Amino acid sequence: MKILLNNKEFTTDSNLISYLLKELNTDSSTVIVTLNGNVLDKNKFPETILNENDSVELFSFVGGG
Repeated sequence: MKILLNNKEFTTDSNLISYLLKELNTDSSTVIVTLNGNVLDKNKFPETILNENDSVELFSFVGGG
């Protein structure tokens, strides 16, 4: 299916946020995910379903000083 990932078209076979993060080799504990503009609870990643043309944004924070 096609989704918009960080404002770029992306094709995936993943139908759940948790599967998408695995596909992207992204650690779910270090990322904030929005789906269609709504921030998702990390505990909901395994049950949040992706649909065609959904907009997903991933935000990672890096510490420093």
